[in-house]
Order: sequence, then structure tokens, then C-alpha cells
Amino acid sequence: MYSDEIDRLMMYHNYDIPREAYIEICDKSPQICRVKYNQFDNHFEIWTNDNKYWKFKVHNDHII
Repeated sequence: MYSDEIDRLMMYHNYDIPREAYIEICDKSPQICRVKYNQFDNHFEIWTNDNKYWKFKVHNDHII
């Protein structure tokens, strides 16, 4: 998954993506150079080699 695909996915989900999408981004994105989680505001951040950056939340769709 490349930066333009990640960008579309983030915008589609209003920067609150499902857990499965987060896992897919991390597993299939060769351009990612850094991932950070901030527990105080419950946000993730991703940086890529082509100077892209996203700050977003991840939610779990499964209700038990």
C-alpha cells in the first residue's frame, strides 16, 4: 500500500480507521519509516520515506 492509497483510506474514514486497515497499512506499506502511538491522546502517527504524515485513531469494529 503506497502513500496515495493510505491517504485515500484515511480521508474516507475521517482519520479514524478500523483495526484491520491499520494492520494492512503496516504490513503492506514499503514506504513507512516510522510509526508512533501516543497513549495520552490515543492517536497513532505514521511517517513515510516520501515525506507523508498522518495522525489518526484506530478503532475495533468487533463487539463482544
